[in-house]
Amino acid sequence: MLKMCNIMEKSVNQVEKNVSASFAYVKKDMLMLNDAFSDLHDKMQHLSLNHAMLLEEIGKLRHEMAKATGVKAPAKKVVKKAVKKVVKKKDDLTKIEGIGPAIRKLLNKYKILSFKDLSKVSVKDLRDVLSSKGSMYSMHDPTTWTKQAKLASEGKWEELEKYQAELDGGVKPVKKSPKKPAGKKVKKVVKETVTYE
Repeated sequence: MLKMCNIMEKSVNQVEKNVSASFAYVKKDMLMLNDAFSDLHDKMQHLSLNHAMLLEEIGKLRHEMAKATGVKAPAKKVVKKAVKKVVKKKDDLTKIEGIGPAIRKLLNKYKILSFKDLSKVSVKDLRDVLSSKGSMYSMHDPTTWTKQAKLASEGKWEELEKYQAELDGGVKPVKKSPKKPAGKKVKKVVKETVTYE
């Protein structure tokens, strides 16, 4: 009987391991699909923008042709509609240290689509956006994001890279002061050297 229980327990454990491993693969596949859909969405927006710009250019050429030939070209409402539908430029916010794909999507939902948009948002508002999705998001520290985004929006990539080298996960590390031994008083501090009595 004991042997039978051990066999059943082992098989239950094996099933749990298999289910856990399968779930991890499914989760990974879902994340990859989510990223692929996000990339497709970005490409569609880019194509939509190009389409609108081409339609606007066609309208201008028709107008110039009508001027040159003296024949009035029919006004196209489609051109005006397409120009109004021009999609706002979307930057890859994951280039900002501390922002991953999930946070990028959250920011995009709040119409923070470009580096310029991000550079104009206050740290308090960023914290509010993050906390709106719960503790998994609110644990991130956005204090350096606006500065990084400003550098990126201005095309200062080398400066951004240097600044990011100083960061740890998008956060400026806190400089620790030397700890003094218990019961000791500071005698004197000379430059960066601390001596104790």
